[in-house]
Amino acid sequence: MKARRFPEIDAVKGVGVIAMILLHSFVWWYVERDYGTMNPSRDFIESIFFLKVIGVLVFLIPVAAGFTFYHYFMKRAKAGQGRESLGFLLWRCGSLFVLGYAVNLLAWGGQEWMAWDVLQFFAVGFAVLGALSFFPFPATIAATALVALATPLLRGLWGTASDSYGIIILVGNESGTQYWPFFPWFILLGGGAIAAYLYENLPKKRRGALILGSAFLCAVFMVSGVFFVGGDPTNAWGPLIFLPPVWTVLGIVSAFIFALFSLRKLDVVISPSGFLGVMSRGILWIYAVHIIIGYRLSGAMKGMGLGMGGPFALFFILLMT
Repeated sequence: MKARRFPEIDAVKGVGVIAMILLHSFVWWYVERDYGTMNPSRDFIESIFFLKVIGVLVFLIPVAAGFTFYHYFMKRAKAGQGRESLGFLLWRCGSLFVLGYAVNLLAWGGQEWMAWDVLQFFAVGFAVLGALSFFPFPATIAATALVALATPLLRGLWGTASDSYGIIILVGNESGTQYWPFFPWFILLGGGAIAAYLYENLPKKRRGALILGSAFLCAVFMVSGVFFVGGDPTNAWGPLIFLPPVWTVLGIVSAFIFALFSLRKLDVVISPSGFLGVMSRGILWIYAVHIIIGYRLSGAMKGMGLGMGGPFALFFILLMT
């Protein structure tokens, strides 16, 4: 089954991949360790706002994944081709699980190989979206809304300090060693599927209103101070990033919808063999390779006296790898 290419999605994913490598390069460079209590440098503290802005581009990737999943699987299921796609879905989800833990093992070693990270989250999220594919599309909208409403309630019920792996998967914890809990991050995947539905079904005359509406929501979230994830230099991967308010996640979805329909209105063209096209198509393996190589390479390069140029040097090496 060959997936349809959307130039708007290739643009968002390609830019997101570049932003992801840049963000990781900075954090790996300035943080003494990948988790826990750290001794941040002044350069890292001063770069936090820059990293927050870059981080929004990174968080657009899961929304784009939800968009692509809608076209690749959900539409087929609704057209009666679900049985054909179901085997592929199971294989893809299982592969993401295995690859996620393999990346952990190769990058962080045996002590951290069970960390819950983005590939495992995608596996669970795609499985849930796959199940929702066999129901009318309002079920996907309702499930996404339910996750948004339930997130603060479940955090209050279970807390965010538990070491239970099941609770970590659902709502996360504050350790800085577990990431991407289902609540609230499924909102990104569900929001991407909703954006794909609008992409196909929204009348052309209403697209301008959607662009303005999503831009207005982004502005409201920015003014309210919830648009960007937090930044804690003493716990770089901690709760300020991976346990954000639901409004922050909704702001990311709004930004994606604004970018998607703005790029569509501009009739953007992205060559599949061009730089952004390659970044978009190779996103899974680019992620895996740059995680495995990048963290270890940053440690090897820190003694070279590169100063502020260090993270940029690391970024360009990883970008060209």
